[in-house]
Amino acid sequence: AWSAKNVRKKGSSSLSLLSKKRATDPASRALARQRLNDQNWNEMYLRLAAYKGKYGDCLVPKKFDKDPKLASWVETQRVLYNREFKALRKLNAITNPAISPEPLPAAVPEPNIVE
Repeated sequence: AWSAKNVRKKGSSSLSLLSKKRATDPASRALARQRLNDQNWNEMYLRLAAYKGKYGDCLVPKKFDKDPKLASWVETQRVLYNREFKALRKLNAITNPAISPEPLPAAVPEPNIVE
């Protein structure tokens, strides 16, 4: 949990009024947390882009010894994506019962062109 002592400047025994407000204001803490999460996400995304540049795809194995943190992050992104996809399918089935709940094909087949 955050408290005023977490934001003390080096060599400072007292906090400014602004620092105290930032340490106790839930909105400020949430914004700081979101910025940190965004920075971390962007850093991992750049690592994934580097992986793609080296290996030609984004299929990072679950156990990737060269960068286990990247492997864990990619797995987390897969789980979050699948969770969101399933939730949207359920919502769609409830709000649009006429639409089939069957999953879409993985790839759209090539059209048959007759010359």
